[in-house]
Amino acid sequence: MEQITFHSATSDDQTAMAAMRKIVEPNKGRLRSAVARGPYDEIMNRVPAPEGVTYEEDTVAGVPGWWCTPADEQQAEVSASL
Repeated sequence: MEQITFHSATSDDQTAMAAMRKIVEPNKGRLRSAVARGPYDEIMNRVPAPEGVTYEEDTVAGVPGWWCTPADEQQAEVSASL
């Protein structure tokens, strides 16, 4: 069974979301596929990294990426139905 936890957006979250929407609005729906990566990276580089998160670069199944692990990570049980 999947466990999902929802958290309400704080006023800081709402302020950040409003600012991001303003930045992306001129290009909304116009950039697709790989051409969208540059503008996406520019936006994400403006977002401060949260405190209490460690980052580890790795390659999984030939795909490079980053593992982002919060300090208060909770282990969840995963089950599969066949």
